[in-house]
Amino acid sequence: MAIERGLSRSASEDGPLVEPGAEPPIVARCVVEVRSDGSLSIARGVFELEDERVVLEGVGRSPSELLSMLARGAFTHARTKLKSVIEHKLLGT
Repeated sequence: MAIERGLSRSASEDGPLVEPGAEPPIVARCVVEVRSDGSLSIARGVFELEDERVVLEGVGRSPSELLSMLARGAFTHARTKLKSVIEHKLLGT
């Protein structure tokens, strides 16, 4: 299933989302495996951005709780990384 601006689209729909060769370059990659039996959900994966690789791991009571926890962690990491880049560029630290 492909995601386009928050809307889902199944692989069986006609035509590509973007014409072949018209896609922008890859700037990040995220691969996550989620396992759930309805009472316990576990996620493991990796997020790659430029030369940095972050391991993702999480446990929740439901898939939605797990997703929420992973999203908070991703945004926290992104905010910390951005702050570090800004300090390095502006302050030379």
